[in-house]
This record gives sequence, structure tokens and C-alpha cells, in this order.
Amino acid sequence: MVVAGDRQGRGLSRRLPAGLPDGFEGEAATLSASDFALPRYRALGFVATGPRTCFNGVVHTPMRKAPHADD
Repeated sequence: MVVAGDRQGRGLSRRLPAGLPDGFEGEAATLSASDFALPRYRALGFVATGPRTCFNGVVHTPMRKAPHADD
């Protein structure tokens, strides 16, 4: 997730993933997090599902968050 520079500092990146458990059923949310974003996504309950890889010069880690805490 990228937030435009003039919109940063308003908590936007926290709101979208934090709302996922109430907004989807049955499937997990998945994403590829840059090294810079890993701490943010971990704090939101995402867990790494594979190794770090590099694509077009961007290092990222696949991550997943189940729709319910006990999944």
C-alpha cells in the first residue's frame, strides 16, 4: 500500500488493513510487503508466508492475514 505524500500522517494505512476482518469472510487477505512496510503489517496481524524475494529491484515478503484471529 502506498499513501500519497500529502495524505501521509493521517492513519490511512492503518485503517484499511485494520478493517479487513469485518469486511471479508472465508478468505485471507494476502499482500507482498516491502522491507520498509514489514513492521506495519506485522503490527496489523499479517504473518510472512514465504521468503523474501526481489522483483524488478524491489525486495518484498509475501504475507497473509486470516479473516478471524483464530484461523
